[in-house]
Amino acid sequence: MICSSISGLPYRFCIRIALLLATLAFLPLASAGASEVNVPLTAPDKLPDDLTQRLNHRFLMLGEIHGTREAPCAAMGLCRLMSRAHHKTVLCLEIPADDQPLMDEVAKTGNLDPLQHSSFFKNCDDGRSSAAMADLILSASREGIPVFAIVPHTIKSEDDSEEKMAARLGEIASAHPGACVVVLAGNYHTRVEDIAGAPASSCPSMAQRLVRQGQDVFSVALVSKGGSAWYISSQGEPPVQIQTQPMEGRTDYVLSFQPASGHRAALICRRTEFSPPWLGRRPPAALSTGGDKELESMYEADQSERKVWPPSQDAINGIGERDRKRRAAVIQLLAAGALKTAGDYFHAAMIMQHGDEPSDFMLAHELAVVAGFKGHPKGRWLAAASWDRLLQRLGKAQRFGTQYRKTGKEPWTMEPLEKGLPDSLRSEYCVPTLEESRKLLEDMNSKP
Repeated sequence: MICSSISGLPYRFCIRIALLLATLAFLPLASAGASEVNVPLTAPDKLPDDLTQRLNHRFLMLGEIHGTREAPCAAMGLCRLMSRAHHKTVLCLEIPADDQPLMDEVAKTGNLDPLQHSSFFKNCDDGRSSAAMADLILSASREGIPVFAIVPHTIKSEDDSEEKMAARLGEIASAHPGACVVVLAGNYHTRVEDIAGAPASSCPSMAQRLVRQGQDVFSVALVSKGGSAWYISSQGEPPVQIQTQPMEGRTDYVLSFQPASGHRAALICRRTEFSPPWLGRRPPAALSTGGDKELESMYEADQSERKVWPPSQDAINGIGERDRKRRAAVIQLLAAGALKTAGDYFHAAMIMQHGDEPSDFMLAHELAVVAGFKGHPKGRWLAAASWDRLLQRLGKAQRFGTQYRKTGKEPWTMEPLEKGLPDSLRSEYCVPTLEESRKLLEDMNSKP
């Protein structure tokens, strides 16, 4: 399964997507009137002063649709709007706090080069690592607006994550007295009210926790009546298409002061357009949707059988036989010309990666290269991983250090590993640096 390990648990991911789709599908649009304001956020200097007053709160939260161009654009517009009123604004993003030093470097250098060293942006875990998000960091930094990452380094549970993000926001606000704290995060985190129909196990959001602490929080849900968004689903195939329902006769955004999906207001756009991963800025055509359903089903089965690892010996025997059948089916589909999309080639490559013979890994490598060419965010990584596995099977040292092995009670190891490959080349393949790989190895061996 391809899911963001930084943003939390798979269960949490499912909740957020469900809430996203519910918001998109069921938010009613009020008729135009006093409760609605046309908002050209690309030109905040043209906005009426009374709108600024209505948004004048200590924390101004925008609940985003991950992986769109519109969410970061709206957040930048709100920052400019509040900067005009407050003369002091900070921007907080749902990005791992580990990236804070890199974001600080962006502010110092005035370019995005430091983000090339970010595992989060390199791995393209979800729409928060989009080109539009990277542009938001750069634009805010160039305009003198401090940018902060709020996702904690370690997360024990969903509740722990929300508590730590709320605490992080409190610290940032305390360090910037009098500033308007603009927050761009998923609408699951920015809701100030419980949502009808949400699972009973859902914990209070970071916004709700701040409200309970007596903080002044105003939350706005970004919603769309059509378009597309980019994120990694369990099938690994972006972007996700949203059924179009045009909003005729409106400007780029409409701000409705009617409650929506647990938020105080809604920022409505005609439609969203997905923003591709920042690293490489792949063209939209490279991320075509659709694909071979039989292949997708086989990929899901392949991943499902590896959720529990390491498996028992009986499970290993059963998986081996099913893996062989899936590989045979992939070869038939390839010969028939059935592979079309980036997802098709990635799914096929991952199935071949779980092979037995050098020829399996060679084909996995070739398929992964095509997936990367076509724009799949994990294609380049799988190209490196399949090359390493092929070298290992041939009795040679791996190049990138993507493969970890353990024999009996011996510790995990990457050896034999070639030491001369520069981290700059690892970065191009979305592979962690050698130092990061060694730290991961230490962590694996520190666990009982």
